[in-house]
This record gives sequence, C-alpha cells and structure tokens, in this order.
Amino acid sequence: MFIIGLFGICLLVWYFLQFMWGKVIPALIFIVPFLMILGTIIDHPFWTLLLAVVAFVAWGMYLAYRDEHPTAKMQQQAIKDQEKAAEDADTQRVIDAADKALHSDDK
Repeated sequence: MFIIGLFGICLLVWYFLQFMWGKVIPALIFIVPFLMILGTIIDHPFWTLLLAVVAFVAWGMYLAYRDEHPTAKMQQQAIKDQEKAAEDADTQRVIDAADKALHSDDK
C-alpha cells in the first residue's frame, strides 16, 4: 500500500511540474518584464499621468470606433429594438384612438 501511495504522490508531483513548466513559467516570462517596466513607470508621476491619459484616450477612441463600426450582433439588436419601438407605438396609437372614441361620446 505504501508503494502505491508513494507512486500516486510522485504522479501528482509530476503533473504539477508539467503544469508549471507548460503554463505558468511561460506566462511569467511575459508577465514579469511587463510588470517590472510598469512598476518603474509608476514610480515617476509624469509617466504615470502620461500613461493614464493615453489609456483614457485609447478607451475613448475604442468607444467611438465601436459606435461607428457596429458588429452584426449589434445591428441585429438595433433592428429588434426598432421593431419593438414600432410595435409599442402602434399599440399606443390604437389605445389612444380607442380612448378618444370612448370619451368622444361624453360631450
């Protein structure tokens, strides 16, 4: 039994090492330099403000681009919204006409 348990622990350690070597370490190779540069930039107020301004400008440009170039899903949703608004307007028009006809006899 002890040997089977030891074998299971060895397998778990092997799978853990494969995961670390295959997924975590390559990600760290890209993440660590980025975070080091970001940490250096944040230490200096000028670069921090510049980075914040660039981020806000980029976000605004993205929002403007997204509004000017809608995706197919956004276009389908807009068509559905227009159809729903037309149905609501028709329903309201029928209700108003019925209400007007109903109250026109009161005079």
